[in-house]
Amino acid sequence: MPLRGRPAPAAPDGRPGPARRHVVFALGGIEHAVPAQQVRHSLPADGEVGRELDFLGQTYPVVDLRSLFRLPGPPASTRLILLVEGDGVRAALVVDRLVDLVLLEAAAIVPLPPVFAGVERRWFTGLARLGPRILLVLRVEGILGAQSAPAAASALHAAAAAG
Repeated sequence: MPLRGRPAPAAPDGRPGPARRHVVFALGGIEHAVPAQQVRHSLPADGEVGRELDFLGQTYPVVDLRSLFRLPGPPASTRLILLVEGDGVRAALVVDRLVDLVLLEAAAIVPLPPVFAGVERRWFTGLARLGPRILLVLRVEGILGAQSAPAAASALHAAAAAG
């Protein structure tokens, strides 16, 4: 599926603000976004994925986001790997599918609500509204440092799915 860039709504005051492209992917029926400047490549996840992936001379630790967030897994043939890098860390994120490429203004991304006071604060930058859609904005640096205590993300995904 080709990805087309779509603009996010204007800032609340109506003026355009700084905007960045984000890659949108689906995971457990919830849409997530990661800054496009951190995405290096996408690959099909052929069968079982090991603990590391070598790509063009670089090693990427594999992070299965379904496992990290304690979500049930779909058939392996439907999954993809996003190679991401940021602040000196890199990872091969296993996701369900790519959805879109969007332009999000900084004002469209809001902090997580206070009810989310756990590890999800390291995993996510915040929430973004894109028309009727709500996106969880991923923090790549937080994913690699926070591969423990995944139960908190299940609550976050349930809240995002509800509304």
